[in-house]
Amino acid sequence: MTIIKKLAMAGSVAAFALATPAFAAPYTAPSATGTATVRLYDAITLDKVTDVDFGVVIRDAAYAGGSSITMDATGVTDCASVVGLSCTGATSPGEFTLKGDNGSAMTVTVSSTDYDPVTNVLTLHNGSDSLALTLSFAGMNQVLDGSGNGTTAFDVTGTGANQTLSVYGSLQIKDSASAANGVYTTSYDLTADYN
Repeated sequence: MTIIKKLAMAGSVAAFALATPAFAAPYTAPSATGTATVRLYDAITLDKVTDVDFGVVIRDAAYAGGSSITMDATGVTDCASVVGLSCTGATSPGEFTLKGDNGSAMTVTVSSTDYDPVTNVLTLHNGSDSLALTLSFAGMNQVLDGSGNGTTAFDVTGTGANQTLSVYGSLQIKDSASAANGVYTTSYDLTADYN
């Protein structure tokens, strides 16, 4: 065989090799695994037991205003030690019973048109006059925003089963020229939900 024939034959084999497709590995379809989840809880119950009540506060004739009466979580006040004021009648904190799924995290929202969560002041009204009640809470911790200010949301500190929540605080008493005699009141709502 001449060199020309050998070169021609080699060229034909190379051309055939280029024209024949290479066999690829078999295609494998990709897969991923997902999960389906549900959290199943019993319905939350939230019941009011008592209202915040400072009883009857009596101002002496010489009372100049500016003092506050502080109530603790059990409803006991320090009225007897506040100069110019005396108190009578039963007192109580605001008390609520909260029950949800045992061990589940819950949040309580405190809301009222008279409540400022940044200062925690609930404003009580008697006509155009008002008194400021700076609130304290037991059984729940206030959630702060990114700037460190209080929000209306509170994390429940207990386990979720038969939790007692208490609302109480310090009530500023004005003099008779700034706050007329009468009943000072307002309302607030507590709403509970799972986190």
